[in-house]
Amino acid sequence: MIFLVWLSVLLLFVFLMVYIIWSLRAEERLALPRLRATFFGGVLAFTAIFVAFTWHTLRVMPRTTHGDQLTPAVRDGKLAWQKYVCIDCHTILGNGAYYASDLTRAWPRFVDRAGGDEAAARTAMKTWLQHPPGPSATSRGMPQFAMSGREAESLVEFLRWTSKIDTNGWPPKPLREQTATAGTTPASPGATLFASNGCTACHSIGQGRIQGPDLAGVGRRYDRDTIIAFIVDPQAVYDRKGKSPVNEGYPTMPSLAISPPDAALIADYLIGGQS
Repeated sequence: MIFLVWLSVLLLFVFLMVYIIWSLRAEERLALPRLRATFFGGVLAFTAIFVAFTWHTLRVMPRTTHGDQLTPAVRDGKLAWQKYVCIDCHTILGNGAYYASDLTRAWPRFVDRAGGDEAAARTAMKTWLQHPPGPSATSRGMPQFAMSGREAESLVEFLRWTSKIDTNGWPPKPLREQTATAGTTPASPGATLFASNGCTACHSIGQGRIQGPDLAGVGRRYDRDTIIAFIVDPQAVYDRKGKSPVNEGYPTMPSLAISPPDAALIADYLIGGQS
């Protein structure tokens, strides 16, 4: 493929130079048989290159798109993508809008944030789709689609399949540093729960804000019981404080139906500063 690209560039340069030189020479400009031969020669050369590009594309397409992995779940995920008109805000494989983030490589981002744990990344993405953060003063947020669990699971499969298509490195990785290092695994049950419940989609620990605030040092700002209560039922904390959200400029936190024991493990992980 690279050879064909450079060959086409070289031939284009050669033919352009020939025409430029001949345009400056009146006697050559009047040599119609020579001009005709050069024109048709160029047409034939670039037609051959076009055919070669087409043949190469058709030959490698099955490998780059891994069509053999198009499962019913991936198909249902594509239907969910169309049902909720995700392309009105997001871009995928070069198609769509630029109002929200490009989702061609959404799956690897979730895997990175889950410390390389694909099971946790799958649960986190599903949770995000079912309970996305709302808009705030500094972020657009995402509509609440009331997406069913089955639809969310299939949409995760569609995005996972799409991320494996060979797009020649496009789009590039986002400039914002990932919230976890790929290839690592969560160090505690609380870290696993933090990732699998979708917390990493909004929060980082020491890597800066995403949708929600950075949770580094949260144990110095709030006591353990408050953190647990906020994880279990954020709306109750908002009501008690008479302020929603607690931190201005951020979206309100959705209720993720996390049990108190799991919330306690997550709180201990955040307070302990494990990573």
